[in-house]
Amino acid sequence: MTPPQQMESPGSMPQTADGSAQPLDTVDAQPDQQPSPPWIALQTSVQSLSDMFESRLRQDKTKDEAFNRLYAELDTLRRAESVQQLKPFYLDLILLYDRIEQICSAQTEPAIADLLGTIRDELLEVLYRRDVAPIYQASMNFDSSVQQAIGTELAASPDDNNVVARVIRRGFRCGERVLRPEEVIVKRYRQEAKT
Repeated sequence: MTPPQQMESPGSMPQTADGSAQPLDTVDAQPDQQPSPPWIALQTSVQSLSDMFESRLRQDKTKDEAFNRLYAELDTLRRAESVQQLKPFYLDLILLYDRIEQICSAQTEPAIADLLGTIRDELLEVLYRRDVAPIYQASMNFDSSVQQAIGTELAASPDDNNVVARVIRRGFRCGERVLRPEEVIVKRYRQEAKT
């Protein structure tokens, strides 16, 4: 006859082979596991701090780049607003330049022409200091972004089509913005209809 099995009560401790009680927290413990040395925990903490600092530095760099872009855009908007507010004044000075240029070209008296030429040059210098300058085209081809065709004349050959024949009124720009397009006469080639 086998001895009756003892039922363990919930609060009882497990028995060892010799019948002595064994605490619960040592039942599942592995004999070969050693507690980790403190320097491993310290190394983990340092790595965690390093990762946090790197993340923060990346965020700060991104934030600085965003602020720099915003400041640049704000500066561009301020300049554009300034040009827009001063545009009527610049156009009045440009009209004065046109008038002086017109009188200089019609003047037969050399002393008066020289005086007016000096005034015209000083006026141009004032405009240059405000970043306003005449438009000079390197190419003789018509460029609608800075020129306005106010008339046409017949071109002798197809090669002369869309070539500027004459500049009637000088154009001006402020920075990259066109204040007034250059007014020009453009050559147009028309092929004769053959009958």
